[in-house]
Amino acid sequence: MVLKDDTLLDIGTFLIRAWSGKDAILRIARVQRINYEKNAITIPSIDVFAGDEFSRYRQWRVACWVLAMRFKHSSKYLSDDIAFGHVLNALEQKRVTMLGLREWPGMLDELLYDEAVSWQDKPLVNSLYGIHRRVIAFSQYFLTGYIKGDLDGFDIVKVENAVNIANKVVDDAIKSNYGTEWVEKQVPKVLDALGANPLITIPVPFSRVRIGIKLKDEEVYLALRRLLRLKEESDGELEKRVRSIMDGREVRREYEMVKRMSAIAGKREEVSMAKALDVPELVDEYAQYDPDLVNRLKRMLRDWKRGMVELYASAGDELDTEMLTTHANRPFISEQDMKIKGKLMLLLDHSSSISSDEQEYKRVFTALCKVLDYLGVNFIALAFNTTKGKARCWVIKGEGEHWSKSCERRMQAIKASGGTPLAEVYEKVEPLARAFKPDIFMTFSDGEPNDPAATREAIKRFKGMGIDMVSFGISNNTARALSIAQNLKDLGYDRCVAVSRLNEIPKKVLALLAS
Repeated sequence: MVLKDDTLLDIGTFLIRAWSGKDAILRIARVQRINYEKNAITIPSIDVFAGDEFSRYRQWRVACWVLAMRFKHSSKYLSDDIAFGHVLNALEQKRVTMLGLREWPGMLDELLYDEAVSWQDKPLVNSLYGIHRRVIAFSQYFLTGYIKGDLDGFDIVKVENAVNIANKVVDDAIKSNYGTEWVEKQVPKVLDALGANPLITIPVPFSRVRIGIKLKDEEVYLALRRLLRLKEESDGELEKRVRSIMDGREVRREYEMVKRMSAIAGKREEVSMAKALDVPELVDEYAQYDPDLVNRLKRMLRDWKRGMVELYASAGDELDTEMLTTHANRPFISEQDMKIKGKLMLLLDHSSSISSDEQEYKRVFTALCKVLDYLGVNFIALAFNTTKGKARCWVIKGEGEHWSKSCERRMQAIKASGGTPLAEVYEKVEPLARAFKPDIFMTFSDGEPNDPAATREAIKRFKGMGIDMVSFGISNNTARALSIAQNLKDLGYDRCVAVSRLNEIPKKVLALLAS
């Protein structure tokens, strides 16, 4: 069983947000990094780790935790291939790990296991040459208490002095609640102790890429014993602790759940996604959604549900609640369950004319789809463009699927190109519509179809299936939006809506559904 990246994205996003207490956006790529400005965290795929799938999941999960702690307690993440960034990252990793373990002490065993596994990937320092050998030896000794390989007396003294300085920096930072900015100012002290230029290149990345490499249990066992250093415990107690860490019983239950989720997702894709339409390849990037827009839409839904709107002003009439509750014949305020019934199909125009507003377009529809999923609406989201002169219709979200990071990544993979072959697209979508039987079919377009007559006939066929055909004419220019909507209305749609501001699309869709 292979854990799917889309399942791991959902699990990783949940874990990182829970651990950090922040709304992080998770991506999977080869490089591990954090973009604090965009709240984006990039983590390697599970495939880059060593061992069987359970071991790789444990290492991947630890990487999520460490990044979550960096995201929560740190404010800068530099590249490891320059000495300054390498040292700063080592200092910050130890600082945030110590802070994180105060809140999540149960992660200690997993951190020890991860370090024991990664020890096999660390380079032998005596196989390296130049000043950067000291920098590598420093990060090993500082983070684990050990150096892999041998250093001569001159180098080991410099490394030990640098480690003593680094430990004091971390202790002072934690004791005085100093952040990354203060720690960064202390990095030159460590580099001076190492005799290293801050800009020298570190040729060995501080990472591990061991695709397909089998772990040697005896090496992990020995590394764990060395890391624990429980000299005061008896050999029997130490043996029991090491075996318990290697077993990872608590994490195994979580892993089995993730495996089941991945299997269900795989079957759902096979059954509900491949309906004679194309499913775009998942990309590392995905459409960013606007949390403010999503929250505004949810507030609007609450207002609809309650039948009233809360307004705040500096002056107003006083409400006599006692009189209303005592003498009124019926409740002054009543709440009713508002649920949008019926099935919905969305078709998004990704012709070349939307390329200038493509990211905004995707951001808005991501917000709309998140809110539709929040409402429990059963919907399918499709998009069309023209690739190599051929009309293509893409499945963004299939039937029975929840809106997820995978859906956002599919949307991001579709690029704006070509014209508006709406008749041909409707022909491709028709078998899916007959199987899904939507109550409403919404088409969003910023142009006129290439073949109006054929499009008119296709719309007539859909209406003959009892589907309410709705179109949205989109343009940044109000007059142009009205013109597009009028032309779409002439094609025979049941309802046509003009939209001159992209941010208004979700609100107009929800207002139409609630009417």
